[in-house]
Amino acid sequence: MLFKEQNIPLSPEIEAYYKKINQDLWKSFEEGNQLVHGALELITDLQDQYDLYIVTNGVSKTQYKRLRASGLFLLFKDIFVSEDTGSQKPKKEYFDCVFARIANFDVNQALIIGDSLSADIKGGQLAGLDTCWLNPEMKPNNTGIVIVMSVYIFLRIIDSR
Repeated sequence: MLFKEQNIPLSPEIEAYYKKINQDLWKSFEEGNQLVHGALELITDLQDQYDLYIVTNGVSKTQYKRLRASGLFLLFKDIFVSEDTGSQKPKKEYFDCVFARIANFDVNQALIIGDSLSADIKGGQLAGLDTCWLNPEMKPNNTGIVIVMSVYIFLRIIDSR
């Protein structure tokens, strides 16, 4: 489906190569949780002031395992994994499902912070959310997706204290 959406012909060689890379990436995710420096402390502070939720694409079993291992699991009110919602980011249907499951949800009082321009930022914008791109490595944005806010600036301010 990914290749079809991107208009890339899928030969047996490309499919085998994709599966190997994908398998290696999932193995890396399962073996180690690499948190952004200061993320656990920031989330711990924010949970007392805001209702925090995780919106993520992927396989539920893997995502829950990663979140438990990272120490983040209990800091969020709920977790929405694409496998469970029947749709994935950036599709509006994914966000509609999430919004329906959060009591008294107000899109005007929400912000999505994400590291993927194509899934998190584009998806948030399609769903009417304010967005903030997590970009600690200061990657260039060559996508055409408009960035309103970048977390890198805030992380620098927090680290400089």
